[in-house]
Amino acid sequence: MSILIRKPTYDDLLSCDKLATLCFENTTDCRDEPLDFDKQTPQSYGEKMKARAADNTQRCCTNPLERYVAFDGDEAVAQVSRTPLSMRFDGNNVSCSGIGYVCTSPPYRRRGLIEQIMRRHLEDMTAEGVVLSHLYPFSERFYGMFGYALSRPLIAVTFDTSFINVDKEKWQGTFELFEGTNLEGFEQAYAAMPHYNLSLQRTSPDFLKLKDAQPWKNSKFGYLFRDNGGKPRGYLVFSKKNIDGQSTLDCDEFIFDNSDTFKALLKFVKTFASDYPRTKLLLPRELSEARIVTDTVAANYKRESLTSGMTRVVSPLAVLQKARYIGSGSITIRITDKFLDKEYNISAEYTSGQATRVTNSDLPPDVTFDIAGFSQAITGVYDADTLEFLGYEGAAKYPSVFYKKPTFLSDYF
Repeated sequence: MSILIRKPTYDDLLSCDKLATLCFENTTDCRDEPLDFDKQTPQSYGEKMKARAADNTQRCCTNPLERYVAFDGDEAVAQVSRTPLSMRFDGNNVSCSGIGYVCTSPPYRRRGLIEQIMRRHLEDMTAEGVVLSHLYPFSERFYGMFGYALSRPLIAVTFDTSFINVDKEKWQGTFELFEGTNLEGFEQAYAAMPHYNLSLQRTSPDFLKLKDAQPWKNSKFGYLFRDNGGKPRGYLVFSKKNIDGQSTLDCDEFIFDNSDTFKALLKFVKTFASDYPRTKLLLPRELSEARIVTDTVAANYKRESLTSGMTRVVSPLAVLQKARYIGSGSITIRITDKFLDKEYNISAEYTSGQATRVTNSDLPPDVTFDIAGFSQAITGVYDADTLEFLGYEGAAKYPSVFYKKPTFLSDYF
C-alpha cells in the first residue's frame, strides 16, 4: 500500500499518539497522566483530545491537528507537529512555528518520510507568511538538511551559594510564593523582562515550569518579586537537586526586568546558602560573564554551554523588515534555499536602526548566504567578522547588519 501524507482528523489521533509513544518510550502523556490507549477507540480518543484542545491550558494540546502525518492505510507511521508561536525578534513580536513530535515508526525509517513532511510544513509556513521556525534537535546534521542552524547557546552557571556577589542591604520589595492561583503577577514579570531575541511572547499555557512548582507535592518552588510599590519585577523557579554530591538550588527560571531586580533575586538566593551549598542558574550568555560571585576560584564557578535549539528563517523579506540595524545604510543580500528550491535577492535600506525600504532587487549582492547561514547571521549568532571568516565574503563590511544579539530561549514546545 502506498504512503499518504496528510493532516490528521481527530479520529486519527489515537494512531498518531501511539506512534509517538512507541518512538519516545513515554509512559504518560503531556499532562503526566497515565496512557490509556487500551481503553480508547479512535472516536473516544478523538473526543478526549478535542476537549483538551478546547480548555487551552497546555500548549501541547491546543493544536493537535496541526501536524503532517504519513499514513500506511489507517496506521500513522511518521509525523511532525507544528505549534504556532509568537517570538521576540529585535524588539518585535514575529510569527514562529515550533517544530516537534518528529518521529518515524522503526520499520519505515530511512525512506525520506520526515524530509517529505518537513517540506510540506515549510511550504505551508511560507504561504502563511511565517517569519521564523524553531526546533530542538536530536541531530544538528539531520535538521541542517532542512535549513535549520544552531541558535546562540544558553549558559548554565554553577557556584557556591555563599559567594554570591551582593551587598548586605536587604532587597527593596517582597517575595511571594506561587501557590497556583497568583499566576497573573508572574505573567506581568515575564512580560517586563528585556526582550531577548528568540524568547517567546508567552500566554498562560506557556508557564509550565512555574505551574509545576507545587512545593507541597514535589518540593519545587516559585517566588515572585514585587517592588515596594507592589509591581511584579521578576521571579525564580527552583528545586533541590543533588549535583556532584552536593545539594544544589537548581533554578529552572530566573526572570528579571533590570539589574536591580537581578540583584534582588541573587540576594534572595543567597539566603538559602545553608540549605543549598551550591546554586545553578540558566542565563543569557552575556550575563553568564557578569561578576555573579566574589571569587570565581574559591566559589568553584563553572560555566556550561547548553543548546537553545535551531532556528530557520522562513521569510527572508519579512525578517529583514523587522530587523534592528545599527545606524543608517543599505545592503543587498542573496539567499539560496536549496531545500525549498528558492533563491532571494533582497535590498534593504535602513535609517537610525530601522528598515525604511526592503524589496526584492536586481542589484548585485553584497553578501551571499545559504538559508542556514543567513538564519544565524540575522538572529545574531555571529558578528560580521566571524561570518567573513566562515566564508561569507563581504559580510565584514556590514557590522551594522550582522552583530551578536542577546538571545534567551528556554521554552520547550
